[in-house]
Amino acid sequence: MVHISSEIEINRPPADVRAVVLDFPNWPQWLKTGLLLRPLDTTKPGTALRRGDKLHSDFEGIVVKPVVVENTPATFQWRGSFHGLIKGHHSVFFKDSEKTLGGTTLVHSEEVKGVLAFMFRKKAKQGKVTQEAIRGFNRDLKARAEAL
Repeated sequence: MVHISSEIEINRPPADVRAVVLDFPNWPQWLKTGLLLRPLDTTKPGTALRRGDKLHSDFEGIVVKPVVVENTPATFQWRGSFHGLIKGHHSVFFKDSEKTLGGTTLVHSEEVKGVLAFMFRKKAKQGKVTQEAIRGFNRDLKARAEAL
């Protein structure tokens, strides 16, 4: 298993940051990393997603159909598989910041398992791409949330 993680401080309360993350239709307005995520049931808002609900994820043309694992005020998680070769468990944690009064410590991570998981190690090309995508998501999210 390979674990990739990034943390960022956001000067907005966790509920506000979570609202931006779960507002999937507006991701293209602020997210520059090439990731698109939405519920398969496009009538269902992100805040209404429950364990077992299916998503559509497109990262630069790589499409998977992950499943929601958890959607609570503190956590949004989903897991998916790419042809059984790679299994990913993606997590976004919204914590009350201990550094920024009234802010959020966002912890964003991906656990990768499977035959091709070695490609996601820290020094491997795909590991570097994934780490930078997570950091980029965090930076873009911070900018969006703090601008609201």
